[in-house]
This record gives sequence, C-alpha cells and structure tokens, in this order.
Amino acid sequence: MNASDHRLLNDLQVYLQAVIDKGLEWASRHRVDPASYPELEQTSGFAATCFQYIELVDNAYLYQKQLAAGDLSVGIDKQNYLAMPLKELQANLRHLTWQAQQVAKGDFSQRVHFMGDFADSFNAMILALNEQETLQQERSQLQEQLFQSQKLEAVGRLAAGMAHEINTPAHFIGINLDFIQQAFTDVISFTEQVQLLIQAAQDNDLEIPSKIQALEETLAAIDWDYLSEEVPKALNQSQGGIARVAAIINTLKEFSRPVPLGKTLVDLNQLIAETVAVSASEWNRVAEITAALDPHLPFLPLLEEPMRQVLFNLLVNSAQAIEDQQHQTGTTSKGTITVQSRRGDAELVEIAIRDSGVGISDAVINKIFDPFFTTKEVGRGTGQGLTVVHDIIVNKHGGSLQVASESGVGTTFFIKLPCAYVAVPGINQDESLIVESWGGA
Repeated sequence: MNASDHRLLNDLQVYLQAVIDKGLEWASRHRVDPASYPELEQTSGFAATCFQYIELVDNAYLYQKQLAAGDLSVGIDKQNYLAMPLKELQANLRHLTWQAQQVAKGDFSQRVHFMGDFADSFNAMILALNEQETLQQERSQLQEQLFQSQKLEAVGRLAAGMAHEINTPAHFIGINLDFIQQAFTDVISFTEQVQLLIQAAQDNDLEIPSKIQALEETLAAIDWDYLSEEVPKALNQSQGGIARVAAIINTLKEFSRPVPLGKTLVDLNQLIAETVAVSASEWNRVAEITAALDPHLPFLPLLEEPMRQVLFNLLVNSAQAIEDQQHQTGTTSKGTITVQSRRGDAELVEIAIRDSGVGISDAVINKIFDPFFTTKEVGRGTGQGLTVVHDIIVNKHGGSLQVASESGVGTTFFIKLPCAYVAVPGINQDESLIVESWGGA
C-alpha cells in the first residue's frame, strides 16, 4: 500500500467517523471529493466502494429532507438500500394521508394499523370524531323533531283559533239570516194582503174597507216600523261578518302559503304583521298589541317558515304570561304586548317583543331555553317553544336571543339578526315608524 492509499484511507476514516458523530446533514455538506485523489482509479477497489457509499448517504439525506418538508411525491431510488426505510415511511404517510382525506369526507371506519403509538392516537381521534358526529346528528334530529312538534302544536292552536275567530261572525250571520227570513215571511204575508186589496179595487168590490182594515192589522202584526229599522242593520252586520271571515281566510292563506326550504329575502315587517293577525285568537282576549316597525328595514335573508314559528311562539308566550298575571292579581283589564323592529347597525336588525305579563324569576331565567323546561302547569306548556326559538335564531340564522324580565312587571325578548341590505324602490320609504295597533275596543 503506497502513501496515496494510506492518505485516502485515513481521510475516509476521519470522514466516516464525522458522519457517525455529526449525522447525515453534516455529511451532505461535507462530501469527500474523489477528484482530490487523481491517482486512484475510482472504478475499482475499496476507495470506489467508499465513494459510492458516500453518494448513497447523501441521497438518503436528501430524501429524508424532502419527506420532512411534506413532499410525499419524491422519487426514492430503489437501488439505495439506505433509503429503503424512508421509502416504507413514504408509503405509510401516503396511505395515512388518503385515510385522513376519507375521514374528512365522513368515513369514520378508517383505522391505522402501522406506526405504533401514532396509530393508536390516530384511531382514538377517529373514534372521538365519530362519537361527536353521532351526537351532532342526534342533536340535529332532536331539534328537527322539536321543530316539527312545535309546528304541529302551532297548527293545532291556529286551527282552534281560526275556528273560534270564524265561528263568531258566522254565528251572528246565522242569527241575522234567521231574522231576515222571518221578516221576509212577514213581508210576504203583508204583500198578499196588498194584492187582495188591489184586486178588490180593480173589481169595484164592496169589501174594500174591510180589506183595508185587514191590511192595517197585518201591518201592525208584523211591526213594520221595527222591521224597516232592523232589517238594514242585520244586512249590514252580515256583510261585515262575511268581510271578517274573508279577511281571516286571506290572512290564513298568506300565513300558510308554501315557502322555499332555504333562506330567501323576506320583508320582516310584513311577516310580523301577518303573524300578529293570524295569532289573534291567542292574545285578543287578554291583551292589546302595538307594533312599532322601522320602515327602513332591509329585506332579510331568512328561513321564512321557521321565522314565523319564532314570532308565533313568542306572541303566545307573552299572551300566556299576561293571562297568568291576570289570574294572580285578579284583574280583568287587558295587558299590553309591544313588537318593535329597528335597524341596529349596518350588520344587524333588532326585534323586541315586550309584554306586561307575570315575568320570569331570577331562579329560572337562565333555564328557559333548556329543552323541556317549563314553569307552566301540565297540559299548558311542553317546554319546547323557547328551545325551538333559540335554535332557529342562534343556530339557523346566526343571530342572538336575549331576555330581560322582572317578576310581576313583564318580560322582553331581544332578537338580533344579521342582514344583507337590499333596498326595494317604492317600499318602506316613509320617514316615520309604521305604528299599528290591534285588539282595541
């Protein structure tokens, strides 16, 4: 072995020891250049093998660096046996990436059976996500069941209320028609006497005086003065009753018209007015309602049917609170319900529904939105109404729902809804509030 061989072997020994001590990154930066030993033939002998090994080490480090940077597409030379563990790691990471993508799509059946402790943690995470997804689905199903239950309850209340509202004018229309029918019978009897008198006059009948007397007696019997005064009144009342029934039916048709399943731009003020009108049977016995509606409200992106449900539930809740207040105080005077809409700021529209009812005590006010919680007696409250209201406002519209109350004074519900301003030419251009009242004497 000549001096050059000794020098090369010594340099390689120092280099390999440095690789052992300092790692692959150092090796990649400090390579032994074969050109430094021109006297050697690199295609043979121990030196050439060492240089090949150094090349494999360098490539393995580059592969490792690319994998560490997240590049799973790097091509690893199959001939580089030093990089074979990296190639296996690359395959595992690719498969793990695919599994993570499947989990993101909702496939929670994926399991990792490699990579030791990491696999256990990954599988535990999938199980936790699966449980969370199951709970979310159950919660969504429960909320949908609550909403459908509330819809059915509201339909039942509306049907009963509409039946009552229609029955009242229908009843006096029937009474008036009976009166008009009897009056018409009397008039027919009178006209028969008139016809007999006319015939007698045409025949120069000597019994004309007696027929005139019979006519006068018939006129007295049917009380013509009374009929001439009351029949027009009965007709006017019947026409008013028919108009009232028609108005109720039109309101109910508008309230129950098919609406899109998704959000649409809705005139909130009109929605409030329609809901107040159609729920009249729930509150008109115990309260008078005043609505102060901001005419400059934008059309809001709303789920129309659920939003009707919100307004209906809160109006019913206010009416029941006022009724409870009447029972507790022994008063028969009507309470008040105020519905207000206004533009909060550039991003929000606010609704306030205020009543003069019994109020909510501090002990339970934080529970009123909990499912199935109610302070009403059995058969009067299911504990679902305010839960559904909260879900629709907060979860379905991204709004907020707050309540302020004082026992014996009343309660106010504050709703805030996000809005996308859509100006409609010719609509709601008046500078003043739209103020409407219902339920007055």
